[in-house]
Formats: sequence, structure tokens, C-alpha cells
Amino acid sequence: MKVAVIGAGSWGTALAHVLGTAGHDAMLWARKQEVCDGINGSHRNPRYLVNEPVHARVRASSRYDEVLSGAEAVVVVTPSSILRQVARDIAPHIDGCVPIAICSKGVEAQTGRLPVEIFEEEAGNRARIAALTGPNHAEEVVRAQPSATVIASDDEPTAVFFRDLLASETFRTYTSDDPVGVELCAAFKNVIAIAVGVSYGLGFGDN
Repeated sequence: MKVAVIGAGSWGTALAHVLGTAGHDAMLWARKQEVCDGINGSHRNPRYLVNEPVHARVRASSRYDEVLSGAEAVVVVTPSSILRQVARDIAPHIDGCVPIAICSKGVEAQTGRLPVEIFEEEAGNRARIAALTGPNHAEEVVRAQPSATVIASDDEPTAVFFRDLLASETFRTYTSDDPVGVELCAAFKNVIAIAVGVSYGLGFGDN
């Protein structure tokens, strides 16, 4: 199966590698041509995870039409600050029934919208949209260290589709029917971590 991965940062590269390892043809969209050249030529991302080889079934392009043509699933891994523009850019290239997993974390500053809500507004058909998030480190996922993640969707078949698409012996995927709750946790975890760090620095206890 061809799967389009939009975003070639650390996490996007890691998920493309997971898809390649699972036997899929992962087509990675990257802004910079040097990233495309590195992945296509030496199977390495020259900007992220530079010391980790990327699976041979991962290819890259800077053109949306090339990346999305014939894709049976789309995985979006871009910063939340540009997610709405990305949704607008890729929507014309995606069939209305192609499932989309969004891995961006955060809340849109201007509207307070979550990633799933942004994509629903720009690409429609919420049933085909899922949120993917979890306590994952990209470098550990690429190294096949045991990892787990959550895939949440209002539509159970969509969540199950992405669960099965990404699952492997070392990458465990769990489903949820609460994409809003999952995305809120992903957005606010860093706020809590900062508060805990400040408390620790001030010498307070575990409470």
C-alpha cells in the first residue's frame, strides 16, 4: 500500500520508517530538496535522525501531487502552527474517502481549534480523520525499541485501519474513540511538564 507522509522532521521520518518496515511504500513530503536527495540517495535524512538509516521503501519528494497521487492513506506530521495551510494545500490532491492520521500536537492560536477540528474544516469528512499521539521518541522508534501510541477517531473503522497499518512487534498501537481528549492531553502535557520542572527546581516535593 502507498502511504503519504506529510512532514519530514524527526517524527515524520520515524513514522515513514515504521511504514516501510511494515511492508508499505511510504512517500515522504519534505520542504527541502536536500532532505529528498538524502532519503532517495542514501536512505538517510540529512537534517533529522542523521545517524539512523531510513527503510529502503521510503521515498521522498517536495511535490504534493507526486507524494499524494495514488496514496491509500495519509499521515500528517507537521507543526500545528502551519497545519491549516497544509490541510488546504493537500486537500485538492486527496480523494474524499482516503483516511488521514494527524500527528501534530497543539492548539491553533487564533481559533483554539485542535488538529482534528482543523482538518475537518479544511478537508471535510471527520469520519476518515484520526489523531495519533503517544509518549514516543522518534529515535527510539527508528531503532525498534519497544514503543506504544494511541490512534483516536470518532469512527472506529478508521482507528482500526491505522492501528493495523502501523502496528509491528516493537510499535504497539492502541485505539480510542476520543480524539478530542487525546489531542488535549498531547497539547497540554508540556505545560504540565514545565510546571513540574519549576516545582522541582524550587526544591518542592513530589506532591
